[in-house]
Amino acid sequence: MALALCKELSAIEALEEALVNCYRTQIGSLPGFEQRRHLSQLRDANEELHKLSGSQPVDYDLPAIGDAYALKFHLMRADNLLISLGACKSAKALPERAQVLDLGSGTGSSAWALAAWTATKGGSYDIASIEECQEMTKTSQMLWRSLQRQNRLSGASISLASAMPTCDILVANHLLSMPLNPSDARRQMKLFGTYAAQIRSGGVGIILTPNVDEKLALTQRAVQSLFNEGFELILEEENAEPPRNVTTSDHRRPVELCQLRRELDQMGESAGVGQVFRDPEFDDPYFGFYGRLTIFRRP
Repeated sequence: MALALCKELSAIEALEEALVNCYRTQIGSLPGFEQRRHLSQLRDANEELHKLSGSQPVDYDLPAIGDAYALKFHLMRADNLLISLGACKSAKALPERAQVLDLGSGTGSSAWALAAWTATKGGSYDIASIEECQEMTKTSQMLWRSLQRQNRLSGASISLASAMPTCDILVANHLLSMPLNPSDARRQMKLFGTYAAQIRSGGVGIILTPNVDEKLALTQRAVQSLFNEGFELILEEENAEPPRNVTTSDHRRPVELCQLRRELDQMGESAGVGQVFRDPEFDDPYFGFYGRLTIFRRP
């Protein structure tokens, strides 16, 4: 895969341009009736995502839920993983070539982050995604095809794999932070344990979780289970500032993405759907690490 990174842009800004171009093309090219229906679905899905702020379960089977999620969280998740990769490299725990397992991959932000990392820092990675929600997977595949077509990041070396029996890097990017009932929590712990067992000797795991007490409980259980299995803790940071050598941005709003969201609001009002994103202060995404990062290694 060879994509073109403009020299004046950081990696995350290049990804922002790619995301904005993708959705401008995708939604803008829809015929009138289909565009109105999609904007209506996007509005409803965005309303559903507001439940996250109240620690309520979200229906991830809603139409357009993947698009709504991507327009809010995709760049934030990619930015956070870029910071995490920098921390791994500083701890001399990031292999130059690796097989990566992305657990709870969502809209595919980890693959985007790895593409940006390899384009700017080097390395070569195969990544396999584990995601139960079909709507999120559909969005992930659409976004990856768009990133390839746009030719944004020259020198990126990353390939998508359908499955892998073992891995060098396990990523759980906000997987263990969702509000869960006890049976769902047990299922996710079992899922996490199953894939953590696939980490090769010397391999690492990266867990990213919002730094909010009620959302840390499941992560703390997962980390304790790893200690019980003999894993080593490499790093644990809360609300850490990005290391200086990481290609990322400080806490700020992504201007182009926020502008796209205002455009979609205007399109929704013109189509009689109403505003798609009701509350800019809540809805608008931002860059910058805002949670807890835990990195562990299998001896």
